[in-house]
Amino acid sequence: MVAVMLLDKTVTFRSAHDTARMKDPEVLQERAKVQLIKDEELQNLMPLRVAVVDIKLTDGKRFTKRVDNVRARRKIR
Repeated sequence: MVAVMLLDKTVTFRSAHDTARMKDPEVLQERAKVQLIKDEELQNLMPLRVAVVDIKLTDGKRFTKRVDNVRARRKIR
């Protein structure tokens, strides 16, 4: 999703569910730059489901967003 967002400058319901697009070479090239890092400390907040997205661009800009009560059906491993 981050790779698509970086390319499209937005995310839509359609782009979030476009499985063919996720295999596009351009998307895969951007995806290779993304790291998913599990934060064990967030487990301590259960039953509150928290996600933190921290994006650092090559120009040094950084964007961070914390979301409480994330709706998800599967766990990130």
